[in-house]
Amino acid sequence: MKRYLFELHCVTKTNYHHEMFECDADAQIRARKILGEGKRDANAFMISVYGKNKSGDWKYIVSYQ
Repeated sequence: MKRYLFELHCVTKTNYHHEMFECDADAQIRARKILGEGKRDANAFMISVYGKNKSGDWKYIVSYQ
C-alpha cells in the first residue's frame, strides 16, 4: 500500500492528513469525497493530493476545486 497526503484548503486554514491506498485512482476518489465534505462543513475550496515516492519525497498527483 502507498501513503498519500491530502491537503484541504479552507478559507481560514489548511488541513493535512495521511491515508493509505493501493493506487492513485483510489486516493483521487477519496480526495473528491473529502472535498465534498469540506465544502459542506468547513467552507473548503480546494484539495491537493500527494503520493510518497520510493525516495521518500512527496510527489504531486492532482488538485480538485
